[in-house]
Amino acid sequence: MQKFLKLLAVLILLSVSGKVFSQAGSVQLRNTGGLISSHSSIQEAYNAIPPTLTEALMIVIQSSYTGASEMYPIIFSARTGASITNTITVMPAAGNLNVSISSSMNNNPIITFDGADYVILDGRAGGTGTGRNITVANNITAGTSSNTINLINGATNNVVRNCILINATQNSAGPRTVSIGTAAANPEGNSDNQIINNVIDGGRTGLGINGTAANVNNNNLIRGNEIKNWSFAGIWHQTGVNNTTIDSNLIYQTAGFNITNPSGISIATTSTYNLTISNNKIYNVLSSSTSTSLTIRGIYTTTNPGIGSELYIYNNFVALPDNNNNAVTVYGMLFTGTNAYTIKLFYNTVNIAGTHIGGGANTVISAGIFKNSTNSGGTFEMKNNICVNTRSGGVMSGFHTGAAFNGITSNTLSMDYNVYFADAAGNGAFAVWEGVNYSDSVAYRTAANPQEQNTRFRSVTFVSPIDLHLSGASLNDLALRGSPVPGITRDIDGHMRNALLPSRGADEVALVGMSNLNSTPDKYSLLQNFPNPFNPTTQINFSIPNTAMTTLSIYDISGKEVAKLISGNLAAGSYSYTFNGKNLTSGIYFYRLTSGQFIETKSMMLIK
Repeated sequence: MQKFLKLLAVLILLSVSGKVFSQAGSVQLRNTGGLISSHSSIQEAYNAIPPTLTEALMIVIQSSYTGASEMYPIIFSARTGASITNTITVMPAAGNLNVSISSSMNNNPIITFDGADYVILDGRAGGTGTGRNITVANNITAGTSSNTINLINGATNNVVRNCILINATQNSAGPRTVSIGTAAANPEGNSDNQIINNVIDGGRTGLGINGTAANVNNNNLIRGNEIKNWSFAGIWHQTGVNNTTIDSNLIYQTAGFNITNPSGISIATTSTYNLTISNNKIYNVLSSSTSTSLTIRGIYTTTNPGIGSELYIYNNFVALPDNNNNAVTVYGMLFTGTNAYTIKLFYNTVNIAGTHIGGGANTVISAGIFKNSTNSGGTFEMKNNICVNTRSGGVMSGFHTGAAFNGITSNTLSMDYNVYFADAAGNGAFAVWEGVNYSDSVAYRTAANPQEQNTRFRSVTFVSPIDLHLSGASLNDLALRGSPVPGITRDIDGHMRNALLPSRGADEVALVGMSNLNSTPDKYSLLQNFPNPFNPTTQINFSIPNTAMTTLSIYDISGKEVAKLISGNLAAGSYSYTFNGKNLTSGIYFYRLTSGQFIETKSMMLIK
């Protein structure tokens, strides 16, 4: 019996020892030459890194890793000598496709970059490919600071990429899945960090960024992430932050939470900043709240931007379709504030839909884009945007509109080549200019003159309510052709934009019927159309020797313009345009080319 008890004790000891030491060797510290040392946790491996770096090091997580020996939060602290060449990369070993780093941390994160520089958390197995093989999760459901990833105290030049980052605190005020926080004692702030190609799932806020006035967070990049199932904001941009780029992210929810003011991107800062928001797809901003104060926004400036701030927003899809029917207001983009700041909106596509049951009297209760800032002395530029709003219902003295503009007359303006549409029975308005509703485009252009002279009121067909790529009749609709914006040469999908007649909105589609013939002529010319007479198409060829503002228009026998084929700056070259007269009646028509000081008109005959 005694021998049996001793054997049992040994077995129990071995069993327990197996659990204690099962993580031994599960994490390796390596350099380019090979293995330096083996460890039982990521933290232990990181602590083994010398205080001064002289080379690039890697913390490689093996398939035997379970996190059983970790002490949370895992802290990546500063190392002297860290640089663009002397980096520390944490990643799964090649072939290790499922690393889980998770715990339930109340008012603490799972991983903290505490003053760290040039640390890379790379979820790709072996550091190559496109996989997301690391999951970092904070499973706690409460706590104002229960984040998943923290960057604090002067964390710079770090990268979090290709990870799945989870946070379960949607119903608790404050916490974020990723927090780029403050650096109270470090003037460089938490700057030059990259959060790229991750799934960011949950949190009161998906990704929040805030610094201090003295120690500003500069030049952070948020790109290519799938940010979902947050409650308050997908991205929350706060005070003490400058030169942030938010690019090519998917920002959406699959279910709403009990909150009265969700936004895809919420910009809440009174400091002076530059912010670029480009190529994002924001859709299904939701709430389960039944409050009569519920408001839904895609992109929103919540407080007064500092004097001289600039918002540069281009190539975004914002889709708020037929849900949140009890919302008091729904805005694709909403800009507020009284300070003199700059808003630049180019090539965005916004779609608003649904049935309203609330709203205030004599107010804009839904809009694709709503400039409600009274920022005297500011600058407002808006070109080549599409705003469609088919939302209906609500207070009859409230109205649904494609776009609405207040405080316009006190701003420096550059507005043109936009498209607005509204289809709300009884209380729809294609556009609102300084509190006046317009459903007639001629009257609107008269009110906005000299702005908006090439803006159109027009229905647009999309692939779906949330997929805002152009479809159907809109694919080759010449009324949806805009004018080039310098510096924006690609669309939301990375496709090259037509350098002469780009599509309005975020989606560039090929224009059937026109191509540059790649020659550089030495004089202006407008050739006779061929064939002539024609039915219903004909080719119009012309050449211009210099880059110039160029228009090509069709007129009927009375001199009325029946089609504007081209309007914009064309580079020197020879061009061919295929005109389709299927919507015209038989008769004599004239086509006129105006380019710089050159004007020439020729006649043609349509016979059906």
